This record gives sequence, C-alpha cells and structure tokens, in this order.
Amino acid sequence: PYTVLICVVIVVLLTLGNLRGIRESSKAFGLPAYAFIFAIVSMLIAGFIKLKSGYVPPEAPVKHVDTGALSFFAMTYIMLNAFSNGCAAVTGIEAVSNAVPNFKKPAVKHAKMVMLLLAAFVILLFGGVSVLSYAFRAGHEEGKTVLIQIAQQIFGAGPMFYFVMASSFVILAMAANTAYSGFPLLLSVVAREGYAPRQLSMRGDRLSYSNGIILLSAAAILLIVVFRANVTSLIGLYAIGVFISFTLSQSGMFVRWLRNKGKHWRLKAFINGFGAFVTAVVVVIIAITKFRQGAWIVVFLVPILIFLMMKVKKHYTAVARQLRMAPEELETIDVEKDVYRNRVIVPVESVNKASIRALRYAKTISDNVVAFNVSIDEESAVKIREKYALLQTDIPLVVKYSPFRKVVEPLLKFIESAEYNYQKGDMITVILPQFSVRAWWHAILHNHTRLFIEKELLKHKHIVVSVMPLQLKNDDFVLKNQKHK
Repeated sequence: PYTVLICVVIVVLLTLGNLRGIRESSKAFGLPAYAFIFAIVSMLIAGFIKLKSGYVPPEAPVKHVDTGALSFFAMTYIMLNAFSNGCAAVTGIEAVSNAVPNFKKPAVKHAKMVMLLLAAFVILLFGGVSVLSYAFRAGHEEGKTVLIQIAQQIFGAGPMFYFVMASSFVILAMAANTAYSGFPLLLSVVAREGYAPRQLSMRGDRLSYSNGIILLSAAAILLIVVFRANVTSLIGLYAIGVFISFTLSQSGMFVRWLRNKGKHWRLKAFINGFGAFVTAVVVVIIAITKFRQGAWIVVFLVPILIFLMMKVKKHYTAVARQLRMAPEELETIDVEKDVYRNRVIVPVESVNKASIRALRYAKTISDNVVAFNVSIDEESAVKIREKYALLQTDIPLVVKYSPFRKVVEPLLKFIESAEYNYQKGDMITVILPQFSVRAWWHAILHNHTRLFIEKELLKHKHIVVSVMPLQLKNDDFVLKNQKHK
C-alpha cells in the first residue's frame, strides 16, 4: 500500500542529491554501485564454487503448458514479448554518451573507457546471473525475484543474503540516477539549439541543470502516481522511449559517416546503420507487445513533443530576426542624437507614501510629469483633489471618471487625447506605485490591479512600465512602535 509513497520519496531524494551538483552527487551515488557489483560478483563466485562442489538444486515446480494448441502468431507474440522485456536490461548505456561533456579531457577517450567497462560489467553480471538462474532452477515465484532465489540457495539466510537484497534495492533506486545524469544535460543541448525553453540550458548555483532536474522529477512523480508505481506498466513506457533515442542516435551517426567520408567510414556506417535497424525493430516490437501497457503514451506523445519543439524553434527564430541588426544598420544609428523625449504618468489611486515616493522618482527622470487618477464618482474625485492639493508640487493631477471601475481604458484614452498632446516619437513612462509585503500570504489580501495594468500597457510599444516599490515593515513592529494616525 505504500509503494507509491516510497517511490515518490526516492525520487525526491534523488532530486535533492542531484541539485547538490555534479561532484557531490557522483560521490554519493557511486558507493551503492560499488556495493552492488561486489555483492553480485561475490554471489557468482560462491555460486559456481557451490555447483563445482556437487550441490544439487531442489526441483522447482514446473507448470506444463500445451504449446501445441498455440498458433504460430501466439507463439511469435510470446517470444517477442519476452524479447522486449529483456531489452530493458541493456538500457542505461545512453547515459554515458549523453554525459560526455562532464568527463575530464580528453572527454571522448574517457567516455569510451567507461562504455567498455559498462559493457564488460553488463556481460559479466547479466550473463553470470542468467547461467546461475538456469543452474539453480530459479523461476517465477510470487514475491521473490530470480536474484533473491539464487542468493537464498547460495547464502541461505546469512548476512550475505541480506546484503544482496539491500544492495539490489538501493541500486534499483539509484538506477533512476542515469536519467538525472543524462536527461537534463541532453535537454540543455536541445535548449541551446532553440527547440526547448532557454531556461533549461542554464546551470544553477551548484553547476547542475536545476530546471531540467526539477522538470524530470515532476514528470517522474506524475508517472509514478498515474501508473500506481506498477513496474509492468512502466517498463514498456521506459523501454520504448530509450530505444527510440537509440534509433535516432544511431541513424544520426549513420548519416554523419555518409556525409563526412573519413577513415574507415564504410565500416563505421555499417555498424551504425545495423545498430539503427536493430533498435528500430526493437521499437516496433515493444510498441506492439506493450501498447496496451503504456507504450501507447510514447507513440502519441512523441509526435506532439516534436510539434511543440518545432513551434518553440519557430518562435525563437522569429524573435532573433526581429532583434538582429546588421553591422551596416548599427553604423547609421546615433544614440546621442536620437534620444527619446520622455514623459511620465503616475497612476495615483490615493495620496499616500507609495504614490508620493513614485511622484518624487518621476521628477528625477523627466520634467513632464502627470499624476493620473480614475474615480468612480464625483465624491471620490473631490476627496482626492482636496488631499492632493495639500502637497507642495507643480505636478498636475488629472482625474477621469470610470463608473465601471476600469483603469487601463481611461489611461490609454487620456494618452491619445489632445489634452495630453502626445507627439510621435515620445516615450511615455508609467510609474506604478507598489508596496512590498513581508509575509507571502499578505500578498493574497491585497488588490493586484498593478499586474493587470502592466500587462495591458506593455502591449503598446511607446509605453514603458516601471514599478516603484515601498517596503512595508513587520505588522507587529508597526502596531507596537507607531501610533495610529
């Protein structure tokens, strides 16, 4: 009943570990891997010694199935299903290629060494466990994995048995770290190319791609909750995603060798082309056999993601073209000569410390300043005029009526009116007074009209919006030390 909660906690811990930075996370996540390798290698050595000494495993209960009644297509489906399940065992190697920029120089050489070591360990551990599972007649047993069955026969209920169990649990939890080490880095590359938001290409304070890590964690938690942490459903989703990336990377390398015909390019093109073909076949097999178990999500999601990435790229390209200026254009611009004439408007809801502070600032940047108020009736207009008249200022106050309490429309009409005498080429700075509260929940209690005004005004290219903050003190301090006025 606590499977989902445990999985979510593990994801949160992995997230916090990776947010600490590359060096700190590699040290923390390296120990479980070494412990697991030690446990499995010890089990393999002890298992082969036990078999060599004449140990005879107990007969496992076997359920005989009449395969003769199965059609050719049914047998093919069962074999393909088993094949797709086994393909998940070779996933994870993509993390090495994705993380090449994190290796010490020469990065490619070190990455190749790690890839060879990884392949050697996979062959040794996976192959050794497969041999022992056959020799010790391990099979399907409810509540016990094949690894646990083998360890129980070799070590009994001793300390090594529990060590294998513990290291297996931890390494399975840590296996998710391959996504943390690869996905944010890959996403940063995609973002730098303009196919994802630019924020995903930026490193955090600890030199990790914090935005990508948080996005990955949110997606992982969502999948865990939706699929109720069911491994059978998630493994197909995971495997098809990985092998699609394998197919794309192998196809990309194949095209690269065809374009750049370097040394031994035919052999390299054949290897990558064959790899692309094999992984593409695996994708098709997984998509068919695991379609109803979750693979359909990837089948539909990938085209949607590609469409969104193309839209993002299109937007960034359009923005770049609008902002770009050729060198010959820059030579024709005289910044000192083409200075904008700045005019300032200060919306004043009431005469208080925040609005007075904004008016004072307005006088420092322009001599053409207007205080602007929107009143709902004559009575409100009279009150603010009387209070404003008490100020010793030459800044005129303009009051407009808006029975429906609209603020932006009267302000824009005033700017465009003959009364304001706006001239083409003028830049209008609208200074919005705002007070900054201490506690986060205080913000909920106040009107956020400023946000709506700012949003509408920024749609006009000749209007600049500036915010004049006034930091409020703590409530208890004010009530204790200042008398009510």
